[in-house]
Amino acid sequence: MFQPKFFLMALVLLSMVSEPASAGSEVSDDVRKPDNMCRIVNQASINTRKTTIYRELVTFVDPNGLRTVDEARITTNGFFRKAAGQTKWTRHSGPIPAVTDYPRFTSCIYVDDIDGPHFRAHWHNRDPYQSALAEVWLSPDLKRMMKVIRRFPQDDYRFPSKTVLSTLDYDATRVVAPPSGDILP
Repeated sequence: MFQPKFFLMALVLLSMVSEPASAGSEVSDDVRKPDNMCRIVNQASINTRKTTIYRELVTFVDPNGLRTVDEARITTNGFFRKAAGQTKWTRHSGPIPAVTDYPRFTSCIYVDDIDGPHFRAHWHNRDPYQSALAEVWLSPDLKRMMKVIRRFPQDDYRFPSKTVLSTLDYDATRVVAPPSGDILP
């Protein structure tokens, strides 16, 4: 029987053996110069954010398994988000999650193609400043992200868990706007 906890633990252990330089290193802080290996990953990130229909489920990995933190649905009817613990969705009138004007991923290393093209990299955010070691799985055509695991430094106080998993779904039959009764006025 497949055990997701053991699979994630194995991923963590494997990443420790062959991860890129520390997320706090001088190499990872230079996000102004995208490296060649990351062009594919950064383009997939941009393509994902420009996709008109997708769902992103963000979960924390904790000792009891996965815990949902946030769910976003980008549909033809708008952009909707629901944070953990909320029963209602919020409709966002602004633009969908932004494409950043800087490389989101640096220091990329190709790993394998077992569950789709798989890379290890450094993930960066500027506002607020954050960095994390990341594992990224792309679609078979290398056009969009399918799954991203981010491992934040132990001193990042913003998260109750240091490991965050984002899974993305592009199936228009599943990625639909919430029922109108489930959306905040």
